This record gives sequence, C-alpha cells and structure tokens, in this order.
Amino acid sequence: MVWVCLVVFVATNGLRTYVEFTAQEESDQAGPVMALVGVSMALLWISWFLMCHYDPHLVALPRGVVWGGLISCLLGSLLFLAALVQLRGVISPGRLIRNGVFAKFRHPMYVGFLFWLAGFPLYTGSLIGLALAVPAMANVLIWRWREELALCRSYPEYAEYKNSTWF
Repeated sequence: MVWVCLVVFVATNGLRTYVEFTAQEESDQAGPVMALVGVSMALLWISWFLMCHYDPHLVALPRGVVWGGLISCLLGSLLFLAALVQLRGVISPGRLIRNGVFAKFRHPMYVGFLFWLAGFPLYTGSLIGLALAVPAMANVLIWRWREELALCRSYPEYAEYKNSTWF
C-alpha cells in the first residue's frame, strides 16, 4: 500500500510541477487542465496521508514532536481550506485578493501545504514521509516562486501587497 501511495504522490507532484512550467498564460490554466490539476492535487493530498499512515518504517519521536506535528498538520489543513473556501476553488478569480486569509498570507494554500507536509510525518513517525517532506516542500516553494512571477506581471499593485504580507 505504501509503495502505491508513494508512486501516486511522486507522479501527482510531478504533474503539478509540469503544468506549472508549461502553462504560459492564465487561459492555459482553465478548463480540462485545471480539472486535471485539481484531481492530481486531491490524489497528492490523499496519497501523502495514506503513505505516512501505512509506512512500515516508523520511528518513535518524542511526544512533544508528535503533538507539534499534529498541530502543524491541522493548522495547515485549516489554512488551506480557508483559502480554498475564500477563493471558491483553485482557479484565479481574475483579480488580486487582499482580504480574509490573503490579508496576512499571499499564498495561504502553499503555507498550508508546507505545514501539513512537515506535520503529518512528524505526527505519524513516518520515515518515508520525513524523507520526502524536504523535496516536496522545495517543490511547493518552486510553485510559489513561479506564481509570484506571474502575479507581478499581472497586477501592478502586487509589489505593494507583497511588502505588506507574509509568504
């Protein structure tokens, strides 16, 4: 089971990154491409949790680390879901959002990803999850970097917004 989840996780992560680097315009992000990204991101999320849960190579971590991992995972999930609800999906609304969770974080979904990528393997003690968390987090940072470039081109006011928010 863990190996199937590992393959799904790596494949969906790769697909998401491929779309990030091949989509040239926001119009490329619409329709079937975004549906594919949405499905791949759901599979990525599910496979991550299953892979960490069923990892046969668990390590015993101190209780404080385990609780910290759980809190990180829950906060990350809440932040991601709050942003998803506020955007009403993952497709850009065609304007710069500066209220709600976006008043503090430019990329609350990515922050949520980072928190649960770090938190869940700490909570479960998943050795495979801990090993994959670093490259997976680097991938999220690449997505963010690419998105920042596009937002700077699309919205002249983005530089000011960027200076007034975190991440």
